[in-house]
This record gives sequence, structure tokens and C-alpha cells, in this order.
Amino acid sequence: MATPLVGTPYKTLSDGLLDKLKSTGLPGLTEVEWDETVYSYIRPACIRFKACKQDLSCRDDDLQQFGITLTDEEIEILVCFMLVEYLSVNYINTPLLLRQSLTSKDFHVFSSRNHLDGLVNLRDTYKREALQMVSIYSNLASGLFGKLKRRLGLVAPEAGIEDEE
Repeated sequence: MATPLVGTPYKTLSDGLLDKLKSTGLPGLTEVEWDETVYSYIRPACIRFKACKQDLSCRDDDLQQFGITLTDEEIEILVCFMLVEYLSVNYINTPLLLRQSLTSKDFHVFSSRNHLDGLVNLRDTYKREALQMVSIYSNLASGLFGKLKRRLGLVAPEAGIEDEE
């Protein structure tokens, strides 16, 4: 008999996404419906987080958990990518499909171009934020940030360490 995976439950990511979306007015879904919907965003988020130091493919969709324990930073990055996916699926891609099925006049009455542009900009902002977090996450241990801080005078130079020119 296989030992069940022990790690971060999908619910942790679902709750993190819910916290980010509370102020936007969510559709009336039960907790189970919300989790089922949101869990479908985990795979795309894992695929986008290529720089993760852990193996994000080590997860069990039946048990709804990862086989690894994610750090707070990894959870936050995944939640941010899930938010990008949520915005794309529920607000960006849907109006584009409606545009194809409605006449031009009907589409403009139904969904204004400015509103759609605002949603695209919001999604792109979260995408940039996620990518910035990934960049910091993947470079933090490399020592580049320490060198940059020393060069900018944000920290005292370490004794005996000279930066290469």
C-alpha cells in the first residue's frame, strides 16, 4: 500500500486566492464549489512557476495536496499565478468569446472596451508582480542582492569581501 503524500494542501492555496479576491465581490459559490473551481488553476500556476526550487509536479489531485511542504514565499507566488489564471478565465477570455457571438453594437452595450482594458491591465499587473516575486525568489540565494545592496550603500560592506569590477 502506497504511503499518502504529506505536504501542503490545495486548500492553503485556495484560501490564499480567496483572501486576495474578497474585496472584488465573488460569485455566490459554496466552499466546495469554490475549491473545485480554484483547484483547476493550480496546475497552470505550477507550470508558470518554473524557477521553483521544489518539484511542483509532486502533487496528488485526488488527495488535493502537494507531496512537499511549500514555503510561504512559494505559496504566495503560486497564489499570484492562480490569480492571473482566475482573472484570465473569468473576466478576460469570457468577454472575448462573447465578442464573437454578439454583434459589435451589442458587445459594446454589454461590455465596454474600457472595462475590458481595465481588467486586462489588472491581470497584467498581477502577472508582473508574480514574475517579480519569482525573480527575487530565484536570485535571493545567489548573492546578487547582497552585492547590489553593498554597491548602493544599503548595507555595510562585509569585512574582507571585495566585489569584482
